[in-house]
Amino acid sequence: MFYEGCEKKLEVIVDRGCPNLRHLGADFWQRVVHCADAMIVSRMSNDDCDAYVLSESSLFVWQDRFVMITCGETVLANSLMLFAKEIGQAQIAFVSYQRGKELLPEQQLSHFVDDVAKIKTVINGQSYRIGEVSQRHHFLFHSHKQYQPGSQDCTSELLMYQIRGHVSNYLRQPQQKNCEILVLLGLKDLLPAFTFDDYLFSPLGYSLNGISGSQYLTLHITPQESGSYVGCETNLSDAHLVQTIFVQLLKLFDPKTWDVIGFNATLNLPRFSVESASCCLDIEQGYQIEFNYFEASANGRLLIEKL
Repeated sequence: MFYEGCEKKLEVIVDRGCPNLRHLGADFWQRVVHCADAMIVSRMSNDDCDAYVLSESSLFVWQDRFVMITCGETVLANSLMLFAKEIGQAQIAFVSYQRGKELLPEQQLSHFVDDVAKIKTVINGQSYRIGEVSQRHHFLFHSHKQYQPGSQDCTSELLMYQIRGHVSNYLRQPQQKNCEILVLLGLKDLLPAFTFDDYLFSPLGYSLNGISGSQYLTLHITPQESGSYVGCETNLSDAHLVQTIFVQLLKLFDPKTWDVIGFNATLNLPRFSVESASCCLDIEQGYQIEFNYFEASANGRLLIEKL
């Protein structure tokens, strides 16, 4: 059974004068999620953040921003359309939108160019393709509106493909338990201050959100051998801790290929005897974005092409 694990990511930051996004309530965010053809399956909150596990990945909401990650055949740009209509386009300070290369793009309900066309009706910006079109690559859109991030505004992403090993095999079995998966991941030991919320999908698939104050970590696993994928993302500013987490996940899942993407975050991960291709993109809105692709056949610099 094939499922498209490759994820799309939308981050929206609003102006200081905008109402607190958390006060919009769960019903509002359910409508936002529904526009992408997903639904909320679980929720947890603390004093700084509301974290939602979705039927396709996750949503995090803070006072001045939200991050929504979806997989499958979702159309994430539709969520921005509703949000902008309800909040007002003028209230939006910054938008970034990412999308990876799907294994079966012909099954998607939209493509990156379609998504960007919708997004540009809300806010103007620039789009890029990072990597060769015939190989693994990523798409990125960011808004042009003047914006400068805070000093602690950083994000690190680890995207793993073709996972292997005993953990991967366990996740493909019919009998699984949330508590056992959480122990296998070892994240509670590395992040003792975090509260976790996880969800085990039927027949396969696993999602986990973790929050501590305004910090978050999210993990999504598509274990199917026909297109296995694991995505992990966090806004932790402690580079050493992020590196420790990512190395542990790489050892657990033993992927054939993986990507590391950093927004104002630089990680020095062991190369595990593989070569890499990489590039760095600086945008006017104050983010330095690093892309690193790890696979045995890659060696050199990734191509960045404006679209």
